[in-house]
Amino acid sequence: MERIPPIENDPLQFASQLGFTVKNAGVLENVRGFLKLVSFSLDQLNGRLVIETLAGEMTDIMEWLRWDCLDVRSELVVGVDPSKFPRVYDRIHMSNIP
Repeated sequence: MERIPPIENDPLQFASQLGFTVKNAGVLENVRGFLKLVSFSLDQLNGRLVIETLAGEMTDIMEWLRWDCLDVRSELVVGVDPSKFPRVYDRIHMSNIP
């Protein structure tokens, strides 16, 4: 009995199991199907999803968020009031890719 779970996968097989791929179609056609599914899913969230992107030193940003000291949150951006953004988050994705 194998104790280490297999980590190999076939991305095309996985994508076909999701139901948006078209057999014998090109890559762009299948990507289009995926993006349609993503856009439909985001539309169904109907305003319940907030994505905020902040760039800077993680510890500084987290501290500024905690104490509501971010200058960028005091500026209106295209009719959106960032001061109403949440100060507590479900998920935070950090990346070291510039």
